Amino acid sequence: MKTRLCCLSEEHFNTCVAHKLWGANSTHPKKWDIGDILIFKVDNKLAGVARVIGEAYIDDTKIWDNGLFFYRVELDFERVLTPENRIAFDGEIKDSFISLWGKSYGWVILNKYPLPLSIRDLILSKFKMNA
Repeated sequence: MKTRLCCLSEEHFNTCVAHKLWGANSTHPKKWDIGDILIFKVDNKLAGVARVIGEAYIDDTKIWDNGLFFYRVELDFERVLTPENRIAFDGEIKDSFISLWGKSYGWVILNKYPLPLSIRDLILSKFKMNA
């Protein structure tokens, strides 16, 4: 089981939650396994946690208003925080990324690179969850 951090807009996040689905134009979802965890970062705050519950597939049904995102996986959202209750990325979490990858840690998020257990556990503890 791997954990990844996904950065997206509020609108895209809400659509993912409503449809219980992640979509991308890259092939990243093809590398994900059932049981993998996605942590969602919206406006520099952590907004939700979901588990992958299906194999990646290609679909051209329009779901999102800002793109097709035809590589898709089904999700089970375990936590969805309202905007006022979201967890700040700045501080302890961001510092853990910088300590491991330096100030250019953004490539880890952009490429949906699997997070090490120490960072996964730190983030999930903020959501009051265990892997």
